[in-house]
This record gives sequence, C-alpha cells and structure tokens, in this order.
Amino acid sequence: MEKKTIGKFIAVLRKANGMTQQDLGEKLFVSDKTVSRWERDECNPDLSLIPAIAEIFGITTDELLRGERNAPITSDTPNEDEALKQKKKSEKQFKAMIIGQKRKFGNLSMISLGIALFGLIVGMIINLGFSKGLIAFFVTSIFLMASTICQICFTANARISANEDGDYSEIIDEANTAFAQKTIAVCFANIIIFAFCLPLVTVIDGRNYGLTFGMWLIYGLTFAVIATIIDYIIYHVILLPSLIKRNLIVLDQKSTIRNAFKRKLIIRLSAISTAIALLLGIAIIVVNNVGNRAFADKVVLESPEEFKEYMESSYDKNKYIDGDWHIDSEGNQIGSSIIVDDESEEPFKEYDVLLDKQGEVLCEYYYHSDLYAVIEYSINSDNRCPITVYTREAMIRANAQIDDITRQLVAAISRLNAGVTIASVPRCAKPRTPTPWISLQTLTQL
Repeated sequence: MEKKTIGKFIAVLRKANGMTQQDLGEKLFVSDKTVSRWERDECNPDLSLIPAIAEIFGITTDELLRGERNAPITSDTPNEDEALKQKKKSEKQFKAMIIGQKRKFGNLSMISLGIALFGLIVGMIINLGFSKGLIAFFVTSIFLMASTICQICFTANARISANEDGDYSEIIDEANTAFAQKTIAVCFANIIIFAFCLPLVTVIDGRNYGLTFGMWLIYGLTFAVIATIIDYIIYHVILLPSLIKRNLIVLDQKSTIRNAFKRKLIIRLSAISTAIALLLGIAIIVVNNVGNRAFADKVVLESPEEFKEYMESSYDKNKYIDGDWHIDSEGNQIGSSIIVDDESEEPFKEYDVLLDKQGEVLCEYYYHSDLYAVIEYSINSDNRCPITVYTREAMIRANAQIDDITRQLVAAISRLNAGVTIASVPRCAKPRTPTPWISLQTLTQL
C-alpha cells in the first residue's frame, strides 16, 4: 500500500484542479521547482504556506497534513473513533513540523547574533590594533544593523498564519510567540553591544586615538548595564503590551496578569527613582554652584584705603618661601615666593589696580591668584565699595563642608529610595498572630 504524504496529496489535488506546477507556484509565490520538490517528497512546504495551500484546494489543514480527505460518514463505521485517530495523527505531524520550524529559526537567530559578535570583534581589532575608535564604532554599527535586519526578515518568513477554521490555533500562537520573543532578545542584545561600543565616540580622545582595553571595558560595561536596564523597562512598559495588543505575542491568562502587575510596578519604581534622581541632581547643583559662598568666610571692606591695607597685610602674611613664581613682561620675577633684589634687598611683589567708573586709578594693591578665590566689587558705587574678598583658604573649607553635605544628601536619598522600593513590592499576606490575653475567669482560677 502506497504511503500517503503531503507531497503526493498536493500532486493529486493540483492535477484534479487542472493546474501546473508553475500555476501553483505563482499562487504561493514560490518557484515550480519548489513545488516539484514537494511532490517528490524531498521536503515539506513551510508551515506558513500550509493554510494557503489548503485554501487554494478547498480543503482543511487537517486533511492536507494527513494527505487524504476525511472519510465519508456512514452509520456502520466508528466515525468518532476514526476521526479522533486521524486528528491526533495530523496534530502529531503538525507538531513535528513546528519543532522543525523552531529549530530552523533558532539556527537563523544564531546566525544573526553571530553577525553582531563578529562586528564587535572587528571593531575591537580596529580600535586596539590601529587606534581608530571612530572607524571601529561605525564598522561595528554596520554589522549590528545587518544583524537586526536579518533577524527581522527571518521572523517574517518563519511566522505562521492561522487558517479560518482555527485548526491548531494554540500551537500556532505558541510558535509565533516564541519567534517574536527570540527576535526581541536578539535585537536587545544588539542594542547592548551598541551601548558597549559607545565609549569609542563619547569618551575623550576615543574617536581619534582609540581606547585601551581596560578603559573600554570599564566604560563599555557601564554603558551596557544602563542599556540593559533601559531595555528591560521599555520591553515591559511599552513593547510587550503593544505586541500583545496586536496578537504578535499571545500569553495565557496567568502570564498576562503577572506581566500587567510587573508593568505597573516598573512604572511606579521608575517614576519614583527618576524624581529622586532629579531632586538629588538639583540639590547638588544648587549646593555646589550657589551655596559655596554661603559657607565661606568673607571680608567686607568699605573704602579703597581699607581694601588696600587688607590686601597688603594678607599678601605679606601668606607668603611662602617655596611657592610658584613667574617672570612678567618687564623681566621681573613675580610670585608667592620671596625673591630679593640684589641691590635693594626688597622682595618683588605682584600688584593690580582698582579703577572707578571713569577708569581712574583708585589704588594699587598686591594680588596673587593662589591667595584669593573671589573679589566682588560694587557696580553702582563710584569707588567700587563695598568690596567683598573670599580667600582661597576660606573657599577650600567651604567646599569641604559642601562635600560633606552632598555625601549626606546622597546617603539619605539612597536610603529613601531603598525604602520606597521595598514598600512598593507587595508581600505575601501573613496570618496575624493573635494578641495573648488572659480572661477574668482564668485570673480567678489562678
């Protein structure tokens, strides 16, 4: 007895409908050679073509997979048992084809991932071997783009269309969901590799001179971890609900409820973490750029004479023997070290002038940038007074206080963020332990 196969059944149906192999191939967008291979049982049609072939010949996918039409109903034959056996046989054959399709798609996905990893290796060779960070980044990006395009094309070809009768809809949905999830995993892996290569064009001198392996590893892993967190948030908050809505991913009720809960939790934690990070950033900026002078000791001088006297006394008081010095345009040695003239035995001193609104000189005073951090003059006053002086030493002490406050802020907000995170995660309800108590009757008995 001749074995019934899909290929031989297709040949019989094609001849019965008066179609050539080329006619059938044109309807299915395949070549006549492909149809010929099906009919010779050299290979089976792709799963995505099964519903289309069944529709062309006016049969069900179950009949096509079994390789024969359903037997006519008669009263003297066990129709239900026979139909059940035929259904199980076709379902088993369909599952076997699904497994083959999944295995084939897995191999194609490995090819896509291999293209991305090969691009990363080429980029590493260009960066470490030739010190061309910019070229390495663009070469790797081209490979990553090619990998993503290949994976999308593989998914489009592997996706299985369900027929109108709804045969094997659960199996088809499960297979399509597996294809979509594997494609998302490959695309996210490409994004992480792209983030790992970003330091080549963002870190100083990476574009022109490349990065050392250690520096690239440190920055690259940091960028990759950040990209992984962002991918996780985008997938659960935006991408997964959209794919479920379009029936590109089909989940059971339990998984749907779990993912909906996880999405709400991620949105809540992301909003809280973002708000805390913004508050922390604003606080640090305000403290460092606005509040540093508020913590520093200042000297307020009400007249040019008082200002000159203070500057001279503080200049002489803070001189160091082993300080820095330089030579001015006239050849004099000027600096914080005491430099004695051979003839007058007087130290050379650096000085500046205080001008009024008309540009007239009010006074000359000693000045050195190592001693004074900020000197503020009054804009509206004719003699520029009052004048506020912040010494370098006072600003150093103020910055130390600011650093201490910043560390305390970061620690406090980190504890707050950790507390909010723990509070946001639901815990399993525990039975309350009854409060121990002694009744009046018990006391009486005692």
